[in-house]
Amino acid sequence: MPFGAPQHREDVATLARRGCPIPHQYRPWNVRGSGDTRRWCRVIGEADDLLTGFVFDVHRPWWAPFLSVIRVERYGRTLHENTASETGSIMRQLAALHRGAYQIQVGLFDEVPERTALFRRAILSLPRTVTAAPRSYTETVRLRLDGTQDALLAGLPGSTRRNIRELQKIGARIGRVEDPVYLPRLEELHGESFARTGSQAPHVDFTEIIAASGPTDDAALLGVFVPDRPAPSDLVAFVWGRHNGDHVTYDIGASKRSADLGRTPLSYGAIWQLICWARERDAEWFDFGGVVPADAETADRRRGITDFKLQFSTDRIAVGEELWIHPSAASVALVHVLDVARSVARRITARR
Repeated sequence: MPFGAPQHREDVATLARRGCPIPHQYRPWNVRGSGDTRRWCRVIGEADDLLTGFVFDVHRPWWAPFLSVIRVERYGRTLHENTASETGSIMRQLAALHRGAYQIQVGLFDEVPERTALFRRAILSLPRTVTAAPRSYTETVRLRLDGTQDALLAGLPGSTRRNIRELQKIGARIGRVEDPVYLPRLEELHGESFARTGSQAPHVDFTEIIAASGPTDDAALLGVFVPDRPAPSDLVAFVWGRHNGDHVTYDIGASKRSADLGRTPLSYGAIWQLICWARERDAEWFDFGGVVPADAETADRRRGITDFKLQFSTDRIAVGEELWIHPSAASVALVHVLDVARSVARRITARR
């Protein structure tokens, strides 16, 4: 059914009342407008009762518009635990409802290894299912939000507490980014931060992020603003986090490097305020949004970001896995033929 439909809203409310943490991406008030391609799938029991539900997106590749690729995000945890052993059957029925379904990409997210194994076994029981390169992070750093805010701060390393206070020396303030005048600046900072790691920044709709991150929303876009600069150049760092029921995820962050700012650590204070916001939302833990795996190459330029996150917590946990299901052998064979044809066409074009 369409994302945000009345039944979707009722289902999410029912699941939340049962104590299931609802991912931000599943919440029906987070509608992107008429162009939203997401759908809500209800999982119904024999007595026509709601067991669970999930959000999926359908994409049709330009080179084969008669085929479809179905993407399922954030599958797992207690929301789907009661149907874990039936996950393979659920995905098979999802494919049957979409004519031309070539592939179902399932992104598992679960911090409990034993529960993740249940989902994995159920999905891998289907034919033509493979473990794929993850589209999201597979490991993260977790900070438990037990106790008082003062106790949480006191439990951080001394160097981290000092870096949080450093913003005071340059007279910076931390506040919500709400004015659209900052849209070009957000894109600029985002692009520069990725460039420092030798990679290209993915597209991010900051207009949508600002709209979804108001004071009463389940997302927060916090910026670091310095004095004596006109807007939007006074924004020198930002962080964006989303509330996922029992935890908050740090999704996006970026900062500026310039001579006048010196070596001031700009992001520590913003992250700390995001952690405080998570506590206000009664989150039980804070997810730092992924880290480079411990066995990754030491020369990985993203390791600096991981080292930054480890300044707040050293509790590394596995959370993600990617599984791809190919429901139809005929569709797999057809895609292979199309791939060969495209490869031949490229070679012919290159010779001209």
